Amino acid sequence: MTEIRILSNSNQKTFSKFIQFLSIILLISTFSSINSKLKEEEEDLELIFVYQHIRHGARGPSASYNSLFIDGVDEFRVSWEGEGDGELTLIGKREHYDIGVRNRHKYGKGKNGLGLIDFSTYNPEEVLFHVTDYNRTHQSLNSELIGMYQPGLLKTLTEQQVNGSYPPNEAEWLKRKNESLYKEIFDEITALGNKTIVDNIPVFNVHPFGANRTFNLETNCKNLDNLRKESLVGKDELLYGYFLKYKEELRSFFQFEDYSNFQNIRMMNSITDHYISDYKNFKDLTIFHELTGIDLDEFMEKSGKFYHDWMYNYYCTNTTCSMESSRLMEDLLGYMKRRIQYYPQTTYKAPKLVIDCGHDTTVAPMQMFMYETWEHKPEYGVRTQYCGFACNIYFELYKTKNGPTKYYVYYYIDDELIHIFDYDEFDETVRAHMYTQEEIVEYCLTDEEKEDQKEKEKEDQKEKEKEDQKEKEKEKEGQKEEQEQEQKQNENEDEETFSESFNKNKFLWIGFFTFIFTTILCVIAIVILILKIHKIKHPPQKKSININEKSLELKTKIVTQSEAQQE
Repeated sequence: MTEIRILSNSNQKTFSKFIQFLSIILLISTFSSINSKLKEEEEDLELIFVYQHIRHGARGPSASYNSLFIDGVDEFRVSWEGEGDGELTLIGKREHYDIGVRNRHKYGKGKNGLGLIDFSTYNPEEVLFHVTDYNRTHQSLNSELIGMYQPGLLKTLTEQQVNGSYPPNEAEWLKRKNESLYKEIFDEITALGNKTIVDNIPVFNVHPFGANRTFNLETNCKNLDNLRKESLVGKDELLYGYFLKYKEELRSFFQFEDYSNFQNIRMMNSITDHYISDYKNFKDLTIFHELTGIDLDEFMEKSGKFYHDWMYNYYCTNTTCSMESSRLMEDLLGYMKRRIQYYPQTTYKAPKLVIDCGHDTTVAPMQMFMYETWEHKPEYGVRTQYCGFACNIYFELYKTKNGPTKYYVYYYIDDELIHIFDYDEFDETVRAHMYTQEEIVEYCLTDEEKEDQKEKEKEDQKEKEKEDQKEKEKEKEGQKEEQEQEQKQNENEDEETFSESFNKNKFLWIGFFTFIFTTILCVIAIVILILKIHKIKHPPQKKSININEKSLELKTKIVTQSEAQQE
């Protein structure tokens, strides 16, 4: 294999095409065997939902990963000039196109398909696509979708629609200014005829992978570095054991002053990542081979193993990857639940196919989540494995066709069926293992932050007690006010009751008072009448005046007065 790697560029390109051809043949035969096996074993099952989480395809190395990447040339003396920083390569696009073809044949309504989706037309209510905010994931997903939905799917335009689709480019002005340029543009547009775009490939609705769908511990977990350092204790082999055999050759080739860089896990991760990019994209590694004598295929194998251990023993340390994937798993359970709820209806609320295109740092954590969730049942065989370019995870949801309705979840890693779960067991167990946002925040606190948090909790408790005391006092005052208000309210209610009673029976009350008043008047009239009758029957006797007696009395008074004067 080493001899093949150091062939000339022309021979290497031929070999590359040959390898690609063999990979396609192997891919098709593998997919055919998978489908026939499913047909044999699951005749009573109907596929109703598929979730795919896939890493972007082969890319170039990223200059931002370490200082050994200089002026477009990486540490293995391979030039990437003009190909972008970490951008998707042609091989990466082809990888995803092939996976799209695979999805169409397996999940489509073709001869050997499972009949989930009719890929001869594009229905945005059936599918949901997400990508992270990187060029390589956008291009990867687009390549996959072109493989799934073949050219010629869009409906053709009418002549009126064609004429109405010309953009406002001031064509007449352009024609006068540069007629040859105008003709060149117009000829190509005219040649398109009534097609929407070249080959009628549909434009897909792709949604951002949003921050709410995953918790990025790299930026949100302050305690992450300490947690990772703790996890590496006693794992020296992870740091440099894989490359101990080549330490002298690598030190000389990379011009390290000593061997300390082999114990720098970030540096070694960057070196292996760049080597994998060079190797997978069939770059010319002749200089590295000739100067070190290292077998290129063997070094690739070592790099893959190192990368696996780096991911699952360092990046995914102490359940951090399960934390990162909790939101994604929550989404997955939601998709499945809604698909069961809305089956067999087609609606954007419950898509039949969901594809998330991310990175090794989103796909591998989901593998780790599954492993940690089911490690208490080793007989299920749930494991982790190296997540190379275009590595993927599939969850397929099946429903029984006959008999009692039951659901099953098929779990795949890179097209290998890992385990078949009972849906209820899968839903319950995954939910129990998911982390809440509060648990993640608590886990990521440093010791100092935890102490500060305790002090803050104490202060908050004191403040709470003060507030509670104030609330009690307010409550007492409030109770007094309530009692007073209640008393007033009772008085008002009595008045209102009388008033309401009077209003309701006012005619009765008027009659009552009229009767009383009339009765009194009648009594008075009767008394007066009785008195008058009595007076008539018994008139008063007149007194007779004795004139002589009065005269005598008068004389007596006069005599008495005169005697008094004489004396």
